Amino acid sequence: MCGKAACRCKTSKRFRHGPYLHLSLLRKGKTRMIHLPKQWEEEVKAGVAAARRFRKTRRQWRALQKQMEDLWRQVERNRKHLPYEPKKKSR
Repeated sequence: MCGKAACRCKTSKRFRHGPYLHLSLLRKGKTRMIHLPKQWEEEVKAGVAAARRFRKTRRQWRALQKQMEDLWRQVERNRKHLPYEPKKKSR
């Protein structure tokens, strides 16, 4: 049974279906749905979770990179306004 309360598969064995495991992929700008065998469920779910963790970590990394770039720009901007001090010659 699919789990929907109003679905006819709940009351009639003849119309029983799902839930089925599908993987949604984006290829060349189009969404593709791939039916996966039941025995792949745990492995695919682990892979999807790993991909989500990776994307979240990459987003955090990019945010930190942007903060560092902004701070570096501030340092460079403030460096221009420091009074000039000639370098001491070493003998």
